[in-house]
Amino acid sequence: MNDTDRYWSRRQFLSLSAVAVGAWSEAAHAGLDRDQARQTYGGYPMGIHGASVAAFDNAAITDMVAGLGLHWLELTTAQIRLAEIRRGSTVTPASSPQEIRELRRLLAAADITPTAFGPIRLGAGQKSNRPLFDRASSLGITNLSCIPDVTALDDLEALADEYGIRLAIHNNASGAFDSIAEVRQAVDGRGPHVGACLDIGNALRRAENPATAVRTLGSRLIGIHLKDVSARTADSEVIVLGAGFLDVHTFFDAVRDVGFPNNGALSLEYLARPNDPLPGLREGLRIAKKAIRS
Repeated sequence: MNDTDRYWSRRQFLSLSAVAVGAWSEAAHAGLDRDQARQTYGGYPMGIHGASVAAFDNAAITDMVAGLGLHWLELTTAQIRLAEIRRGSTVTPASSPQEIRELRRLLAAADITPTAFGPIRLGAGQKSNRPLFDRASSLGITNLSCIPDVTALDDLEALADEYGIRLAIHNNASGAFDSIAEVRQAVDGRGPHVGACLDIGNALRRAENPATAVRTLGSRLIGIHLKDVSARTADSEVIVLGAGFLDVHTFFDAVRDVGFPNNGALSLEYLARPNDPLPGLREGLRIAKKAIRS
C-alpha cells in the first residue's frame, strides 16, 4: 500500500479535516489532463465504475478518481438516485435537485465526466421514465447501462432519441438479456441511441468469451464494465483485472478491432476490498494500460 492508498482508507478519510482534503485534492487535480489520460489508455476514456467506490461519499470519490489520473466515472445509485428505489416495503426517493446540483459541482470541480449510469432496470411508460431522463440529462450522463423491460424498448428508445441519451443494454446475470446473443438481438434494427453495455463479469460467469462478445456486439458496443472474476459462478468475487479468467490482451485486441467509440463508457470495476479499493484499481489500470499498448 502506497501513501495515497493509506491516505484514502475509509477510516482515515472520515477523520480528515477539510483543509487536508482540500490540499490533497488540489495536488491530485494537477495530474493528467484529458488528452494525456486518453493517450495513456490508447485514446479510450478510461474511467471508474461507481460500484468500486460505493463505500465513500461523493467528495471523496471525485478526489480518488482524479488522483488516479482519470476524468471519467460511471455513476450508480450509491452516488445519485435517478429514480426511487424500492426494497421490500422501504422506498428511497429519487435524489433531490439540490443533491444533483451538488454532485454536478463536485464533478465539474474535479474535471470528471459522468459517462454513464447503471446498471439500472427500466420499465414501461414514457411518463414514468421521463423524470429519470430529466435527472440524467441534468448531470450530463450520455449512457444508461440498463436492463430494460423488453416490451418497453420502443418507448424507451423514443425517450433516448428525445434526450440524446443512449440506452446501453446490459447483459444480465439472469432473466432478460442474460446472454450476449439476446443483447445483440435486442439492439439489431434500432437507431443510434440504442446499443450495448458488456458486463465482462456476467459474460465470464456464463462461460462466454468476452473477446467474442465484443466482436458479436461490434459497432453497437458503447459501454464496458471492465472487470475480472474469481470463478465462473454466480457468486464469484470481482477481483483485480487480469487476476481471474479474463484474457486482457485478447479482449482489448477485440475492442480495438470493432472501433469502440471515444465517447463510450469504459468503466473499471473492482469490488474485492470495498473499503480500500485504490490498490486494486491502480493495479487494474496498470494491467489495462499494458494490454492496450501491446
